[in-house]
Amino acid sequence: MRLPTITDDTTDPKARAVLDEIRAKRGFVSNALRSMAHSPDLLRAFVGVGTYVKFGSSLSWRARELVIMTAGRKVDYEWKHHYPLAIDAGVPAAALEDIHAGRTPESLPASERALVKGVIEMFAPDSISDATFAALSEHWTPQQIVDMLVTAVYYQSVAVIATALQVELEDDETIFATERAWQKPMMNAKSSAS
Repeated sequence: MRLPTITDDTTDPKARAVLDEIRAKRGFVSNALRSMAHSPDLLRAFVGVGTYVKFGSSLSWRARELVIMTAGRKVDYEWKHHYPLAIDAGVPAAALEDIHAGRTPESLPASERALVKGVIEMFAPDSISDATFAALSEHWTPQQIVDMLVTAVYYQSVAVIATALQVELEDDETIFATERAWQKPMMNAKSSAS
């Protein structure tokens, strides 16, 4: 890690307050978010966007995880955190392998292929092609398209920050148990409400 880790016993009252807020909502604070606690007000605002894309977005849990996995496919930190959640959301492992390799999985329905292709293209120099945007528009509402774009940008930001700061990946117990423990029940509730 390139910056000192902000721990729970930090003497910075603003950093401690934002870490406490995150822990209260999520059950734990990831190393990626801790790395941003050097700027507590920014972290608070950033987490607000993250809370929306995770729990307020118009995208289904499965669609959201497809977007996240595609946006973070080149960064182990993001990939390892969300792989189990994508599997829990019903994304086939073979489709995730294609995404990880930068391919649009042909096994997915056309609507999900459009999402994956859109995210891959949005980070290219020319962004999303007219053909891909037309495919997105055929399957997704304008709100869902905007939610997809912001979700991809949010998770790409986490990936870039984690890479730039050389954030240490949490252990498997944290990733597979702790992270799932706070996210899966909320995702299941959201899926059943949709």
